[in-house]
Amino acid sequence: WPRSPIGLSWAVTALLGAVIATDLAAIGTGLHLRNMWQGGADAADTAAQGSRLRWADQLHDVTTDVQASVFLVTGVLFILWFHRTRRNAEVFDPSVQRMGPGWAVGGWFVPVANFWFPYRVADGIWTGSAPVSQEGGRVAVPRALLNFWWGLWVASVLADQITDRRTGSLAGPDGLGLVAAADALEIV
Repeated sequence: WPRSPIGLSWAVTALLGAVIATDLAAIGTGLHLRNMWQGGADAADTAAQGSRLRWADQLHDVTTDVQASVFLVTGVLFILWFHRTRRNAEVFDPSVQRMGPGWAVGGWFVPVANFWFPYRVADGIWTGSAPVSQEGGRVAVPRALLNFWWGLWVASVLADQITDRRTGSLAGPDGLGLVAAADALEIV
């Protein structure tokens, strides 16, 4: 029997708000640190500038640690919610479910397939949750929102991977700018 996903959806929504808040904080502290580095050469009092730079660096480190923790917790709860909605969709209309309910969890962790399998699960949920017409068939629902969400998710994952690879060679202000851009995409 279907189990209500409402409690999980509220928790996921609240945590997504927390992810946005931590992304904004990371962007702010990262850009502040970037500005401190860029202004360091112009500072007359290098000892005071060095102290402020260390403090800004520590603040940014703490912010990014909190950001990663909140993202991880949100991801776990999102996957629990996603699995529950997939199981419910099976009850509503099993004929449109192309992926088993286990893929609602496992699809996120299979390399390369994680760019496509969760979307297929979401598409089955989307289709199975569509209203029933008076004739008894499912009403066709536009997939624009689903496609937009998935496209942004893939773009965000790719931006994070590119950022992770590039920041090693772009240490300092340029690397922080790239990280801020990836965080901004994640917010969207």
